[in-house]
Amino acid sequence: MPNVLDHPASLTQRALKFLREHAEVIDADRGMNDAECRTRLTGVFGSHDDHVIASLRRLQDRYTGLSYQSPYWGE
Repeated sequence: MPNVLDHPASLTQRALKFLREHAEVIDADRGMNDAECRTRLTGVFGSHDDHVIASLRRLQDRYTGLSYQSPYWGE
């Protein structure tokens, strides 16, 4: 799965240096598929917006699976 380290253009040099030195890519579950998301959103809000799901997927594609040790949040 591609992540922010594969396409770091929007990262600052400091962030990129930190992630390259401390981060690792791990297998991670992205949770519900799109159909399940639509069903859950409709159940909660009465409808769903595919733009919300598309935004979620863009964020997941960029950051899911990127892990580093944090003194504040664990991993």
